This record gives sequence, C-alpha cells and structure tokens, in this order.
Amino acid sequence: MKLYALYVILTQALYPGIVYLPEHYKKVIWCEKWCFCVIIRLEHHISKLSDNPYARARFDSVIIDAKNESSSPRNPLAVAHKINHPPSGTSPNVIGFAFEFPPEGPFATKEFDELIPNSFVQEPSRLSMFGKRAIVHGLAFIAVADIADEEELFLNYRVVTHQSFSGLIVHAVVTRYNPDRLLPKWYTSIDADSDRAMWK
Repeated sequence: MKLYALYVILTQALYPGIVYLPEHYKKVIWCEKWCFCVIIRLEHHISKLSDNPYARARFDSVIIDAKNESSSPRNPLAVAHKINHPPSGTSPNVIGFAFEFPPEGPFATKEFDELIPNSFVQEPSRLSMFGKRAIVHGLAFIAVADIADEEELFLNYRVVTHQSFSGLIVHAVVTRYNPDRLLPKWYTSIDADSDRAMWK
C-alpha cells in the first residue's frame, strides 16, 4: 500500500504497534575469543520479529511491530506502517524519530491514553525503565528532503541477513551477519553498514 505526503506529513504520522524492549527478546553474551554472540532468546517473541517487514528497530534496540495493525487505526495519526521501502534508484525521504510518550499532561488522561498507538508486549522491568519517564516508547517520522503533495513517502527498512546455528546451550542460538544469504527481491540496500548497526 502506498502512502503519500499530503496525508502523512500533514497528520504527523506515528508508527503503531507492539513495543519490544531488548529484555523481551534477547540476552546477548559476547565471546571475544571466537568473535560471535550467543543470544539467549525468548522464542515466542523472537519468532514474531524474525523476517517481519513490519518490525521497526530504533537505535536504542527497542523494536516496534506493526504487523497486526489495522488499516483503520483507532488513532488516525497511526498510519506510518504503510510507508514503503524505496525502489532501486530512489532515496528515502523520511526517517524515524524515536521518542517516549510522557506520563504527564494530556497523555495521562484516559481520553489521550486510548489514542496512544503503542503498548508493551509485556510489562517492562524496573531496571529497563530506570531513569526514564515514559508511558511507552514510540516512533514518529520526519522528512529528510523536500516532499511535494502527492509524492510517495519512502523509508529505509534496513533489512539485514543473519545465519543461525544450533548451540550447546539450551534455548540458545548463535547468530551472525551473513552477507551470502539473499535479501528479499524487492529490497535494495541503501546503506549496508547502517543497516547492520540498527539490528545489533
């Protein structure tokens, strides 16, 4: 589905979906000697995020999954999950901006709380929220180029390929970036190094 500037920019689009903090989907143990990571993961959550084009990672490793979001959201601003990845030869014209919904002002009222398009997959620990004043994490989009009315919006999806191996540790896998695995046919990498950094 295409999303055009006249609709998104004027309404300040938000990215809806379920919020996964790093503690919800992984515990990383780095092995310096062999240069690989052992990732202790919650299979139930990680299976929903793997190979999911609707899973958007923020640079703080928070992931928001909009896979099950309705095309008619309860919040009319929550439409950013309809933005496509740019085709070959086209550059992205929007970029994600991470923020937190503050537990004050209008967001603390029931009326506005019902319009927040994000919720945690499960209650976060006190440690993960230490020093943060937030109801929940969010993601908005801002323009990085001049955008004309009726011009389609494009976002770098930052798809990367990984290879998994069965480990000796129960419920653990070893994963690493694997450039030999094929990317989806529709995907053209914009900045491979930046893509990998997003999914560390």
